[in-house]
Amino acid sequence: MSEVLTASAEATAAEPPHPNLLQRGTRSHTPPASHKRNRESGASIPSEKRCAHCGENHPAAAFLRNERSADGLSSWCRTCHNEATRRWRAEHPERVAADNAARRRPRVELSCVECGAVFEGRAGQLVCGRRCKDARYRRLHPEAYRAKRARKNRRRREREAAA
Repeated sequence: MSEVLTASAEATAAEPPHPNLLQRGTRSHTPPASHKRNRESGASIPSEKRCAHCGENHPAAAFLRNERSADGLSSWCRTCHNEATRRWRAEHPERVAADNAARRRPRVELSCVECGAVFEGRAGQLVCGRRCKDARYRRLHPEAYRAKRARKNRRRREREAAA
């Protein structure tokens, strides 16, 4: 029984997961094979392309970039894409409103981690303003702050010497 489990565990460990099963944005996500072919072959973006929606030829700048396509461009031109997006938004106002509401975070009463002042801001905001933001950066990154000040002073001295 243990031999069967060991053999299946070895087989699972040896086989990488299918690329479609991995989430995008993770380090283990592998791009489609078309990406690799395009990079290896040195394929470039065409200067002109035919839109699959309106059927007109447009310069490459009229198409959105799409890394998943073979030529690196979307199949629809920007005009067709924008019209379709406007049409969908007009047909689905409740979905657009729900998406917008979900994206907006309500303002809540918070306490500043630097000065302790109570202020109103978005959830997750740590400081009340620019002064406290800068103070927090100086406290958490003293070496980087010193290097930044040194660069600033050096540039100031160079400008004064040039003038």
